[in-house]
Amino acid sequence: MMECDSVHATLEKYFIPLINAASDYIAQMRNARPKQPYHIKVVDYTFFKNFESVPFNIHSLRPGEKASKPVVIDIRAVEYCNNGEILFKLHHTDAFQFLPQRQQKCTGHVVPELLYSHPIPIAESKWKCLQELKNVIAKDHHTFYDNLPLQKDNKTIKGKK
Repeated sequence: MMECDSVHATLEKYFIPLINAASDYIAQMRNARPKQPYHIKVVDYTFFKNFESVPFNIHSLRPGEKASKPVVIDIRAVEYCNNGEILFKLHHTDAFQFLPQRQQKCTGHVVPELLYSHPIPIAESKWKCLQELKNVIAKDHHTFYDNLPLQKDNKTIKGKK
C-alpha cells in the first residue's frame, strides 16, 4: 500500500460528516490524526505565481533535440537544483543527467509576480447552483456562498444580487 493510499483512507473516514464549506475539509484533516497531524497548507489566489514573466524561464523540458530522440513524456524524474541546473531521468534506475537546453543567465534574485490579483470569479450558472444548495446547508455557511465572486457578462461581481 502506498503512503498516499493510507492518507486517503484515513481522511475518508473523517469526511463522512457533513461538509458545508471548504474550511470544513481543513478542520476534518486536522482531526484525522491527532498524534501525528498532517501538515496542511491552505492556499488561495495569492499562492499562484506567474512564471511566464520570469526572464530566465526554460523554454522546453524536452531532453532530446531531434525527432528520434526522447521527448517530454519519456521523462520519469526531474530534479531542480538551487544553482538553476535541471536534471532528469528517462528510467527510474538511471542516474540523473543534465537537461540539454540554452538557459538565459540569471541577473539576480527575481520574484515572479502574482498570477491572479483577486479570487477567480465563477460562472453565473455555477453560482446559482451553489445558491440553491443553501437550502440544505447550515445557515452559518450561507455568507461564504453569498460572497463568492461571480462573472456575469464579462463583469466580475462580488456576492449577493
